[in-house]
Amino acid sequence: IYVDKEINIVNSEFEKNKQNDMWRENHLFKHISNKESFYNSFSTGNLDTLRKDDVYDKLLDFYHEEYSSNLMNVVVYHSEDVEKEVCEVLETIGNKNLSTTPFKNLEKPYKENDLCKFLKIKTIKKGKKLKYKFFIDSDLKHFKNSPTSLISFLIGHESEGSIHSLLVEEGL
Repeated sequence: IYVDKEINIVNSEFEKNKQNDMWRENHLFKHISNKESFYNSFSTGNLDTLRKDDVYDKLLDFYHEEYSSNLMNVVVYHSEDVEKEVCEVLETIGNKNLSTTPFKNLEKPYKENDLCKFLKIKTIKKGKKLKYKFFIDSDLKHFKNSPTSLISFLIGHESEGSIHSLLVEEGL
């Protein structure tokens, strides 16, 4: 019952996002990416991809193979004392001492011949945008320090003398 309910929720999200320009752009970038990469996958799911005869068995297999208490953190916010009940439920998840590597396949999302492309995207909303995307090597080994957040801040900062202010001065 819960699996079917969740499948319908995921499908509803998929249908909603079909008219969202950001999701459509993301799907296009996934589509043209390296087929061997984790990035080249269908990220949401719909009734066609999720309503399979063995979906329940596959979910159980995933749970037994990938769920481990050493990879989990829990925050419970509740106005009453529920610590005992929460702990009883969480204690049923065993510690399998699994690796913390988030992705098993770390192929680069884009190979050299996938780069330097000009893409025209038909949008739902009216208007025109020019976007540049820069792909950098994975920072997964540094994820706790989040170096890409620093890069994003430097590029997006709008103060005098910033990259943004220079682009505005140039009419770009």
